[in-house]
Amino acid sequence: MSFEQIKNVIRSLKNRLESVVITGGESFLRKDIVEICKLFEKYNKTKKIIIATNGTFPDLISNLVRR
Repeated sequence: MSFEQIKNVIRSLKNRLESVVITGGESFLRKDIVEICKLFEKYNKTKKIIIATNGTFPDLISNLVRR
């Protein structure tokens, strides 16, 4: 999905999601993964975001998690 498609889905949610699981391939390879997480926080007040990873890029993952 494109960033705009994801944004539209998040904004259209009728009920708040306490937690979200992001999966699919290596999720941390998405250049906009931090922005996607921020959308869930901003529009849905999501408190817990779980991102599935295979751990192939530990430095990248660590840097993105800090953001």
